[in-house]
Amino acid sequence: LRLPNGQESTILAALVIDCTGASYSGLRWLKELETQTSIGQNLERLKTSYNFYFVYGCFEVDILDKVILQLKKLLASAWNKSMDQIDLQAIQYVWSPESDYGRELFGIVRIVVHLACGGFGIEACPKTIKQLRERCLELNFAQLISEWVIDFLDIIEREELPFAYTTNRMPPAVYNDYFEVKGLPLNFIVMGMHPPSQFRVVKACMDAVSLGGLLASQRHKSGLSDDFAEQFFAIQAKRSGSLWDSGKLIDYGWDSTVPCTGEDLSLGSFQRVFSKHLRQLTLTDPHAEDVLLNVAQQCEPPTLLFAPSILFGCFWLWAKEKMGYNNWLQ
Repeated sequence: LRLPNGQESTILAALVIDCTGASYSGLRWLKELETQTSIGQNLERLKTSYNFYFVYGCFEVDILDKVILQLKKLLASAWNKSMDQIDLQAIQYVWSPESDYGRELFGIVRIVVHLACGGFGIEACPKTIKQLRERCLELNFAQLISEWVIDFLDIIEREELPFAYTTNRMPPAVYNDYFEVKGLPLNFIVMGMHPPSQFRVVKACMDAVSLGGLLASQRHKSGLSDDFAEQFFAIQAKRSGSLWDSGKLIDYGWDSTVPCTGEDLSLGSFQRVFSKHLRQLTLTDPHAEDVLLNVAQQCEPPTLLFAPSILFGCFWLWAKEKMGYNNWLQ
């Protein structure tokens, strides 16, 4: 530990949990201990990485009292609600990138209102409300940006509301396979390892549950078992290892992504086509929507997505697209 006076102090720890995220301090600590993989390789061989070059600009707009009434009136009219039903703290609308439409996103979330605009492989993000408004008029999504959003931006620009602006670049996705490490310190584990951006919260929650269960199983022992770390990483690999492949499958759909060494962007192309039509199917099929939601929340096994009715629905949408019959009735 580094003390306030700059000196370092060493203490004994019953359990060391690396939660340092993208700094990967745990990997550095193991290197200092000269730990190797199960087949005697350097720990750098555990590290797999790809870069999806995602960047977005974020406007944190301070909504002043003088415009709250204007905004509520606008949203009440747009959403066909009374002004009393409008909760500016509950605003959360996001338009996400889709390969058939474009690589950019736009979102508007709560007061203090956060406005975000960016995407995969974007060179420059809008930095003023005027630029943001102009970009919104150009963006292409499966579901068009609502007219009230443009009016919303008009009010922000006209009233010259103050905002803080930041440009955010997502770091590369990295997977460190600690399950393959030989001779791990028995009291060392890593939680929330840097998965693809879509699954960070899910991954952290699953790791916490895994740790809680493992500690509970050893509550009658005087200390940690000799293979505690190995048990944890084995559980972690089984429960959340697939999140890495799932995230990669999504990010490889963008030509701006630099893939892992030895791979190319064609990896997972079939799954991406299936996922695209599955999302379309959920718009008209409540059963498919329920199944996808439960699978996404880790409440049901992914195999349920391959039920005959869902497969047929996805195939039907794919066939209509290939034959140019997208205007047929669902």
